Amino acid sequence: MRDFFYMLGFNERSGNFQKINFTGTGTGGDPVLARAHPGPVFGTANMITKADGIGGLMNMGPVASTNRHTAFDSDVVFHEFTHGVSTRVFKVFFVA
Repeated sequence: MRDFFYMLGFNERSGNFQKINFTGTGTGGDPVLARAHPGPVFGTANMITKADGIGGLMNMGPVASTNRHTAFDSDVVFHEFTHGVSTRVFKVFFVA
């Protein structure tokens, strides 16, 4: 997913989630930590995104009606990561 968004321009300059920014631009040290919780989480899955340089946190839990875990559903993982990307891009280009 990181590589896909990188090709679309979500790079070090736009605040991507990388431990090391190889180009020397932006702030590194902010990879996404993905957690699969054994119990329910807010919204079944969610993404907490902070400023560039502070890692993102993806929380995934079971769906109450089916007891299927969202961590095993790539659509959910991709969806939550996209929330992180759109939040970072908005903060970099419209708030900063």
